[in-house]
Amino acid sequence: MNGILSAARLSNFLILDKKLRTLEKSAKIYVAGHRGMVGSSILRGLQSQGYQQIICKTSAELDLKNQQAVFDFFADEK
Repeated sequence: MNGILSAARLSNFLILDKKLRTLEKSAKIYVAGHRGMVGSSILRGLQSQGYQQIICKTSAELDLKNQQAVFDFFADEK
């Protein structure tokens, strides 16, 4: 079972890596959970690849359970 999960995770990371290679370095990128293990790893990876417009919000700053707040956030960031 671990082999299957590992292959699936690897596949997801390869897909993400391929998409990031086509993304402009000036693109705005929102990273949810940037303080957690996965989010902080993604954040470091983006920073190391030269992305500079990375947007991070704590749960106190943006409640992802509040649909209207999320819509407003993305409308403001456009």
